[in-house]
Amino acid sequence: KPDVTKVEQWCDSVSIGSALWKQFRSACRRHKSTPSLVLKSLYGLLLQQYCRPTNDFVVYEIISGRKKQHNRAIGCYYQQVPVLFQQALMQPSNVLSEYLNHIKQAQKQLGSAQNISVLQQQKLIQHGRIGFLYNYYDFHHIIDFMGQKQRLQHYPPRVPVGQVQLIAKQMSDDLLLECHYHTQDFNSFAAMRRLKSVIEQFVEGVDTIADLSWVTGEENAQLDRWNNTSAIHEPNYSNIIDAIQLQMQNNPDALAVQQG
Repeated sequence: KPDVTKVEQWCDSVSIGSALWKQFRSACRRHKSTPSLVLKSLYGLLLQQYCRPTNDFVVYEIISGRKKQHNRAIGCYYQQVPVLFQQALMQPSNVLSEYLNHIKQAQKQLGSAQNISVLQQQKLIQHGRIGFLYNYYDFHHIIDFMGQKQRLQHYPPRVPVGQVQLIAKQMSDDLLLECHYHTQDFNSFAAMRRLKSVIEQFVEGVDTIADLSWVTGEENAQLDRWNNTSAIHEPNYSNIIDAIQLQMQNNPDALAVQQG
């Protein structure tokens, strides 16, 4: 929990790009899954890695839909469906594909049980210190407006204090990841860039959960620069006495020794 005095709503966002988006969809098909389900599963691993829960935890997925017999109605149903992430399935030695399959089967078993009233949903939701939500949009249409192609945009959500929302916006040629939160509740720790990095590793075909690296490419490059011991340093002094004299010349009024 960050130490802040002013509460602000923030949005950490990243675009995965058209090339990676295409590769990600192809990898999801190989796993006989959908981008929404795989992303939700990777999000659970991200929270497990950085929030360090001691027990199983729940992320509430916001889903919408409409029954066929209600296809003439205006609007649709919205549900907050709990997704249970079990620690036993998220151990480093576990195979990633088996973990994804478990999340998929749990969603199938839910079936029509998700179609309950909003009031009942609120009663069932566990109220912890922080509530994590997941929302996947897949209807970013492009329309003709006054002779120009325009993409429909969603208003940024008003996230209540005590909630963290991951929103994935699927477009025809890209996927935009957004994390909305309040500074008093959550520290982003570049969460969306880390999630993008894990998507890249998923595309490359990692085997076990332990094979996933949660360090971004930029951080790896920074570590390489810090650990570059082959760099040649040529000081302008030959011994410690010369170094002290040089420091005295550069800072003649600086305090040299203090006792007590």
